[in-house]
Amino acid sequence: MDWGRMLYDYFVQTIVFWCCISSVYTAGKGSGNRKSGTKSSKWNPVEKEMVNQTTKEAGPKFTFSAWDDGGKICILAKLEAVFTITFESNYGQQHLTMKLPRDLTVKGRCPNLLDRKPILDLHWRGGFTFRMVFGMREATHSWGIDDMYLVYNTKDSAFSESINGGPMTARSDADSLKQFETLLGHSYYCPSPSIINMYVGDDRTVIVRMSTVQLQAYRIENGKFSPMSRCGLVGFGSGVIAPFYLMNYHEDDSAALIVGVMMIFVSLGTIAGFAVYRSYFFKKTEYDTMI
Repeated sequence: MDWGRMLYDYFVQTIVFWCCISSVYTAGKGSGNRKSGTKSSKWNPVEKEMVNQTTKEAGPKFTFSAWDDGGKICILAKLEAVFTITFESNYGQQHLTMKLPRDLTVKGRCPNLLDRKPILDLHWRGGFTFRMVFGMREATHSWGIDDMYLVYNTKDSAFSESINGGPMTARSDADSLKQFETLLGHSYYCPSPSIINMYVGDDRTVIVRMSTVQLQAYRIENGKFSPMSRCGLVGFGSGVIAPFYLMNYHEDDSAALIVGVMMIFVSLGTIAGFAVYRSYFFKKTEYDTMI
């Protein structure tokens, strides 16, 4: 019996056996990794976030918008505004006049079960925030603006020479906001609303002059404004800020009416006076005696 030959065959068979076992183990591990990789890819949080990401409705150009959790627009606002802020300085009361800038941040809150009032906030540098709070009137099937606020800080460099500076919150009075009442299913439009008075405590510190205003906070369809409900009263100028001494009073169109009526009477009086003067002081020309 050739023992050497037998040992050699046994050694070769052992090597082949272990090579096969190793190949099967490696293949099984690779298959497990692929399955694990497939499972990991399926639950990848980044991909899950992309799938669940809500597509927002596109609003009209140059319009401030707010969206609900479903991506639907719940507030549309297009406006220009000028703010006149009164503050105390080393030289007495001073007035800061500034326009609503274009480079601002827009935040909003749509109606929910806990609060049915939509809110739109416009923030810009210097610590300024202009807030509009909308409300629905079910009894009259209308909506409007319940409150307006301007948050500012008189310590900001814009308020030069200010004293006793600090954060301020000015709130509108109810009378200034009655003009925004609008039927449900319509948007509010006005080229130049009346001035809006805002108070810090009992002191009126802010005058807001808005222009080219279009607003809607309820029943917005397809991200677009509903048919316009135009304001019946236009304030001083179209987007032109009124002199501050005129801002100390609520606007009243009776003055313009009185001036117009007076001009009519003056014109009629002038014509009548000239007719009387001519009849008494000018001799009638006799054309039959002319040569």
